[in-house]
Amino acid sequence: MSQDDIAPWFWEVIERCKPSLATLSEWLESAKREDVENFQRFYLDAATCVAEAWNGPVVDGIEFSEDSTEDFTAWVVSQGRSVWQQAVDSSANQEALVREYWRVSEGEPSAYVAWSTEGVRGEYAGYLAPEAIAHAVYERRFGEDLLDVLAG
Repeated sequence: MSQDDIAPWFWEVIERCKPSLATLSEWLESAKREDVENFQRFYLDAATCVAEAWNGPVVDGIEFSEDSTEDFTAWVVSQGRSVWQQAVDSSANQEALVREYWRVSEGEPSAYVAWSTEGVRGEYAGYLAPEAIAHAVYERRFGEDLLDVLAG
């Protein structure tokens, strides 16, 4: 997977919707089935370009767990192409970006955005993150599990 494989329209959707998860879910609700599938593929691929889940950043001498790495890389993608590109280009030293991720996660002031869940459909509870919402929308719209479709 190369960073060049991620379609420019994916980044346009992220930028247009950020920081409103409701706006992203509305886009997913109106997008073609193939576009919803590709959105999720691109999201996962972009996150993997930042770091493989089992090979995450090291901060203060502590290696990130697989789950923490997945959360961090998903957050990086949710910040948009410029932040993502910065993380990909400086993958050997992501410590400063990790610290900003922690700040946002704790609700502290940051130059980076925390996605708002205000106005998101109640049936999407449990999927209230930019990297997850497509799963709930896909199941509601098409009656299938997006993970199964992407794995197939």
